[in-house]
Amino acid sequence: MSSVLIAGVLLIRKKVIAHSRFKRSYRTGVLRSQRHRVRFYEKMLKILMGIDIIKPDSITPMEFALQLESGDSRFSGVAHVTELYYSVRYGRAEPQISELREVALILSRLRKTTFLQR
Repeated sequence: MSSVLIAGVLLIRKKVIAHSRFKRSYRTGVLRSQRHRVRFYEKMLKILMGIDIIKPDSITPMEFALQLESGDSRFSGVAHVTELYYSVRYGRAEPQISELREVALILSRLRKTTFLQR
């Protein structure tokens, strides 16, 4: 019984640390007024975090996306989402409805794929 409790506490602690690290790394440098426009990227990172894939601080978002895609076909589309994130966050572009629909499809597929790994 106590080993199950300890395992549960360690798992919760791991998730809390990962989430706080995610919030710190993602939100650093993102203007408050821009956060709603790049929320799709945050959703993608949270989906990946659900299967213990966390972007290291030492690499750029695009390097992270390309590593994921080259390592496993289940992550196809991650680079496309990241490209849109770059154009919205750094290029100050407004995402088009068609782009957001495509991102929604990619995130939905990614969510289904990663759900099977949990």
